[in-house]
Amino acid sequence: MESQKTKKKSVGAFIWRWLKRGLIGILLLWVALAIAVQIPAVQEFVIGEITKQISGKTETTVKAKGFRLRLFNSLSLRGLYIEDHNGDTLLFANDFQVEFENPIYSYIQGRDFLVKGVQLKSGGFYQRKRKGETQTNVEVFLDAFRSSADTSGDSPNDSSSMGFAIDLNEVLLKDAEFVRQDSVAGSFQRFVIKDGLIVPERIDFENREISIKDVILESPRIELYSFPGTMMEFEENTRINTLDPKGVGPDPWLVQCRQFSLSDGLFRRYNLIEDPDPSSVLGALDWQRLDLDQIFIDVSDFNLYNWNFDGCLHQLSVQSSSGLHITNFSANYVHVDTNIVDLEGVQLETPGSEIIADVELKYDAFTDFREFKNEVDIHFLSQRTNIMISDLIQFAPGLRKVRFFRESANQLIKLSGDVQGPVNKLKGENFSLDLGRQTRLKGNFRSENLAEGDQAYLFAKIDQSTSNMTDLYRIIPDFSPPEDFKNLGSLNFRGKFEGAFKDFAAEGILISDIGKAEMKMKMDVKKGVDDAVYSGGLNLINFDLGALSDNSDLGRIN
Repeated sequence: MESQKTKKKSVGAFIWRWLKRGLIGILLLWVALAIAVQIPAVQEFVIGEITKQISGKTETTVKAKGFRLRLFNSLSLRGLYIEDHNGDTLLFANDFQVEFENPIYSYIQGRDFLVKGVQLKSGGFYQRKRKGETQTNVEVFLDAFRSSADTSGDSPNDSSSMGFAIDLNEVLLKDAEFVRQDSVAGSFQRFVIKDGLIVPERIDFENREISIKDVILESPRIELYSFPGTMMEFEENTRINTLDPKGVGPDPWLVQCRQFSLSDGLFRRYNLIEDPDPSSVLGALDWQRLDLDQIFIDVSDFNLYNWNFDGCLHQLSVQSSSGLHITNFSANYVHVDTNIVDLEGVQLETPGSEIIADVELKYDAFTDFREFKNEVDIHFLSQRTNIMISDLIQFAPGLRKVRFFRESANQLIKLSGDVQGPVNKLKGENFSLDLGRQTRLKGNFRSENLAEGDQAYLFAKIDQSTSNMTDLYRIIPDFSPPEDFKNLGSLNFRGKFEGAFKDFAAEGILISDIGKAEMKMKMDVKKGVDDAVYSGGLNLINFDLGALSDNSDLGRIN
């Protein structure tokens, strides 16, 4: 009996002894392999074999200077270079690192190798389509892999071979560049990131969804150029336009992000198909040649899908080459798609302006912003708006044609009310405007061609307005009525105004410090004040002509 127990113990000890030896042997083998792959000659051989296979499949040049493999968590590639079928750079990376879950554990579990992190330092990715081509270089490169797999008979769904799965904890980018160029459609897009951190939560490839916890970008540079392409006329509707990208490419991804932060950014958009806007000189934005820098953005809880954006904008600040400086722009809710911009609870500040309002912009396509004054329908519900005229001109350069706006750029306008329509067809309800020190106006209005200088037309129903001659001198450039008009003192007007700035009709009641006037008249000053033409009727009620003319021989008249 005891001999049987002793025999069993000896067999168990034997098995355990050889099992330990086996495990130690496997461990030593992994250690030896880990040491071997650090030897330059071994690295050169391995890299040579891998790049040789890729080059053979794609018929392009693929090179790498070396790699570093940590068997339990990461692989680093140095000097990776991949050419496209035209001999141009498709991908390069001075340092590309992939972190993964322990491959031994994955192998034992029979699972795919799990990629947990990616780092790209001093690298770039370049997607191009040359004139006369129907595919991008990326599509050609991937097709080469597919065709080689089909030829070899390998099945991508073969469960006997292990693959790769992605469950990223973080993506680190440093001095990374992404370029997309399409000479057929006439589009060049360049994205450069100095330092970037992306912390994903979930990536669903099947449903094309990605959920991100944090995105932090430092000193990003975005450049978008449109230029004449080689597309035929019947293909124009498929043009890849940097302002109207809907319908281009594969099914879009749904991107959800809890926190997005961008600092010291630069944005440039040049439309080289169109000539520069002649009205966009210094002091006004040119939507065809747009340069923005010192961009800071803080956004939370946003969704992005097929150029539809929803989120909360905590802060945006930016400067433009035209002189516009937005020190703070925030909104409780932001929605942007290819037909509408909806901003709720807007707070916007510049060195001279402050706006608190709800804003809605409607348009048929993003390209309508090229003709902002005519094609973008504005709905502006103001709670408090103090805006410098120079800031207003930034967004509607055509206002420079109007003498009042041109020569009053440093004046502040305070307004509230409900304003709707494009700039050249604005209308306002329950509108209140403060201009100068004592000029106030309340009422409703509608207008046409406000940004077209002498073609501007205005109809205003004025429920209440107050001013004085001192303010009018200050507000209206080159305003030079007779010297005696200063004796009118405070002015209160109620009535209607219709016409252009130099050819108009007005009727209503004017009350001044020296009397009351009821008027219904037309005025034409297109040939200048000296040759002005007046017509209509004027009733003076208890009006002190003596005070008006500084002539004591005259008194009050009716």
